[in-house]
Amino acid sequence: MVQLKSGEILHIDSKGEGLVQNLLNEDKIEPLSHELFREAWSLRGSNPRSALMIGYVAAEVGVKELIAKQIPNTRWLMDNIPYPPLFKILSGYLEELPGIKKIYSITFIPKSIRKNIQTMSEKRNSQAHAGINTPDSVTLLKMLQDVRELLLLLDYYSGYDFALSFVRKETLDQIERESKKKSKV
Repeated sequence: MVQLKSGEILHIDSKGEGLVQNLLNEDKIEPLSHELFREAWSLRGSNPRSALMIGYVAAEVGVKELIAKQIPNTRWLMDNIPYPPLFKILSGYLEELPGIKKIYSITFIPKSIRKNIQTMSEKRNSQAHAGINTPDSVTLLKMLQDVRELLLLLDYYSGYDFALSFVRKETLDQIERESKKKSKV
């Protein structure tokens, strides 16, 4: 159990507790993307529409945080201008970032996660513009789990090695398969 600066209590295992405590001791601030994700997660049962909207924004903010960290002079752009659809950035731009870490020699977001993020974007737009298309609870749960997975991968790619230990095995397997495909080309 770790108490965050916000006063919130975070219940995690002892390995995670040590990692989080080290970040707190270094005066690291929790990324906004993670705060938004936790808010979306907490709303998934009581307000699925808000959970969808906030969950998607968490993914979007996470990508902006990574880009701004890897290319510091883009912070203003990331904070102030619209940018291409998130799905496109996840599909092709991340590998172009300078100094980004790799898993199995690639920087890759699995297709299943990218597809769920794209679906979230479409459903978010339907919600925001027409008030329709809230996903069912099972679909929303999977979408939010993929946002969490995306944020963990982005954390790892930006230099937080510990984040990889929280990524699901199936995600790592997908990345490994993609790496093998790319190495054969």
